[in-house]
Amino acid sequence: MNASQVTAARTVPGFSLQKVQLILLVVLLGCIMMGQCSARFSFNECPGIFGNRDAYDKVEQVCDDCYNLFRDEELSGKCRANCFLNNYFFVCLFAMERESELKDFSRRLSILNAGRW
Repeated sequence: MNASQVTAARTVPGFSLQKVQLILLVVLLGCIMMGQCSARFSFNECPGIFGNRDAYDKVEQVCDDCYNLFRDEELSGKCRANCFLNNYFFVCLFAMERESELKDFSRRLSILNAGRW
């Protein structure tokens, strides 16, 4: 088999790589525009995320761990609401037995919410 036969064998008739990329782009943009993406793709609630991704990831991990413990989609969303400034986030923090890190998480939340008001 030469290179063109290998390439032809890997492609599905009627679907080029460009078509697949276009479809994925349209789906992703639609997801973002309709607000149906996970928190990982929606940063508009946390104005301080840019340049502070590490702080965001550590705060978000609390909500991920909380979801893994309780398996409640609604709780997962409520934990992230208002850029994590809500009672659900702190309930999750305590449920994960991370209350000793409260000061660090309060600092991270301040950074992520900077410029919000």
